Amino acid sequence: MHTDTTPAPAGPDRFPGFSEDAPLDVPALTRADTPELLSCRIADGTMDAFFDALASTGNCAHPIRLAGSTTTVETTTGQVLSTFDTRDLPFGVLHRPCGNRRASACPACSRVYARDTYALIHAGINGGKTVPAHVRDNPLLFVTLTAPSFGPVHGHRHGRACRPRRRDDQTRCPHGRPSWCGIVHDEDDHANGAPLCSDCHDTASAVMWQWHAPELWRRFTIALRRSIAHHLHVPEASLSEHASVQYAKVAEYQTRGLIHFHARALPPVLGHRV
Repeated sequence: MHTDTTPAPAGPDRFPGFSEDAPLDVPALTRADTPELLSCRIADGTMDAFFDALASTGNCAHPIRLAGSTTTVETTTGQVLSTFDTRDLPFGVLHRPCGNRRASACPACSRVYARDTYALIHAGINGGKTVPAHVRDNPLLFVTLTAPSFGPVHGHRHGRACRPRRRDDQTRCPHGRPSWCGIVHDEDDHANGAPLCSDCHDTASAVMWQWHAPELWRRFTIALRRSIAHHLHVPEASLSEHASVQYAKVAEYQTRGLIHFHARALPPVLGHRV
């Protein structure tokens, strides 16, 4: 299998991606007090220090402020090799990036995390960064593990009716509510994901699914390795000596509020560790 890594042309409405040559999507300065803050920095002469602090955190929106001092001493001679005190810094603190993964919380740190993740997955699929190039010839699976149905819900159907019915269908649930919905819901409709009948919907089981979803994923990976060991006719305890399975997963909320998992998995090849 060969994977084409040629990037698609980026148009005005196309996401530039997370490759190393993709431009940063730096958000606009939307705070109303931004001009006043910048004017104050210019007036008190701290603009250069402000930009240096901003650059040291990679433009983090909510940097962590550390205060304190360190002294490095040669234990055999007692000689002081170096000292550092945050009070000597322009703002009296050491700024470090928050590292938040959510773009809504910190666009800069989330982009760093996304690019690191992209680099790891890209290397695992195509090779590079100490990963041998032959991995691109291995089979690749894209797996979606989703929750079962706990009852019909409203949803956005891309311009179609939510749950259309035949003209002669008057079916209602045991609580007397219609089992159909002829509304064309927009993407931002608050009804999306809500049950057609709150009494019929198995909300308790949905909550249990949410609670146990991480454990279900763990059990899935255990069962997967056991199945592979059985297929390769090797003991499960020694599977790592013959092959390994590499995967990257993302937990995502569906419109109905339930978690499901997307995973890219590299199945093992007998005699090869990937």
